[in-house]
Amino acid sequence: MNTVLASQFSLDIAEAVHASALEALAEARQRVAVRTGRLRDSIRVETQGETIRLSASTPYAASVELRRPFLRPAMERASDLLVARLKGLP
Repeated sequence: MNTVLASQFSLDIAEAVHASALEALAEARQRVAVRTGRLRDSIRVETQGETIRLSASTPYAASVELRRPFLRPAMERASDLLVARLKGLP
């Protein structure tokens, strides 16, 4: 594979990861139970290479996630979308 083609492929992967990460963020914010909005507003997404990290930073985020999952389902859907995007790459 030549250098230009490899660079374009890497960019395509990065764009697919980024798009999937943004969709995970939107879905998690939509799914989370909202009383004050603090938990929803604490949800963040980070990408590093081919890794997506979705998190919520309130002290009670884990207990809410255990009772009514919002992060896990969002990441599962993002993972499925990412796989579909990657399969569509040339």
